[in-house]
Amino acid sequence: MDNTPVIAQALGKEWDKLHPLVRRHYGIPPGTVSHVIMKGEMREVYYSRRAAPLIHIARVFGALVAKRATAIPVMVINSSRHGDTAMHWHRTFRYPDGTERTFESRMVYAGGNEIIEYVRFGLGIRMAMSVKDGALLFESRGLHWGRPHAGLPIPDMLLLGRSHIIERAISDEQFEVEFDTRHPLYGKNFGYNGTFRIIEASE
Repeated sequence: MDNTPVIAQALGKEWDKLHPLVRRHYGIPPGTVSHVIMKGEMREVYYSRRAAPLIHIARVFGALVAKRATAIPVMVINSSRHGDTAMHWHRTFRYPDGTERTFESRMVYAGGNEIIEYVRFGLGIRMAMSVKDGALLFESRGLHWGRPHAGLPIPDMLLLGRSHIIERAISDEQFEVEFDTRHPLYGKNFGYNGTFRIIEASE
C-alpha cells in the first residue's frame, strides 16, 4: 500500500509548495492509525432558496450541511485506518440553537491530480487539486457514483453548479476555508467559510 497522503498523491511535486500548516492538516499517511483534530468556527453556512430542495436531498446521502446559520462552532477529525487507502473526515457542527449535525466522508486518490470525496451509497464529488501561493485549491469535476475508475459521472451543471474550495494559512497556527458553489445560470447556490486551528495531531 502507498503510504503517501491522499492529497500529496494528487498534487505530486506541488505538495511541497503548500504552506506547512496545510500540509500538516492533510499529511495523514493511508493505511496507518493516524489523526488530526481541528477546532474552529464557521462564520456562515449559506444556500439559496433555489438550491434548498437539492440540499435536503443531499442530506439523505450524508452530503453538505442542510441548515443555514452564522458563528457555528465546528470540530473536524481527519483520520486514517489500518489497511485503508482513504482519508476519513468527521465534522461536527454545534448550532447556536443547541442542535448538532455531523457530516462524514472519505477521500480517495482517483488518478492524475484528482481525488474523490465519498459520502453514503457510493456517491462522491470528483475534484481537481492545485496549489496557489501556498494555498490548497479544490475544483469540482462533477459528481461520481461508484468506484473511482468504473463509476457513473454526473455533470456539475445538472445540479448545483461547480464548486471551488480554497484552504489557506492565515498565520502559523490558523487556516481559513472557503467553499463556494455557483451555477452559470442561477448564481451562488451553496457556500460556507470559517477559520480553524489544529489542536491535536498524531506524529
